[in-house]
Amino acid sequence: MKLDLKIEYLGKKEKKGDTEKDMYNLSFKTYNAQISGKFERSEIRHLIQQLDNAIIWEQHTYTTKTEKATMW
Repeated sequence: MKLDLKIEYLGKKEKKGDTEKDMYNLSFKTYNAQISGKFERSEIRHLIQQLDNAIIWEQHTYTTKTEKATMW
């Protein structure tokens, strides 16, 4: 699977009355889809966490089904 990921640091941006935020331009492409946009560091970390949790859950579900199938 071909995967193209580009991350460009845009620097710190300050919103009106808010603290400075580290901003990134993110581009994520596969053979049939693309996601791109400007994201705060915390948003990227949250996205990574959600992906990681989904992968761990799928592995756990698969392992549990396999264990039940071999028990009988």
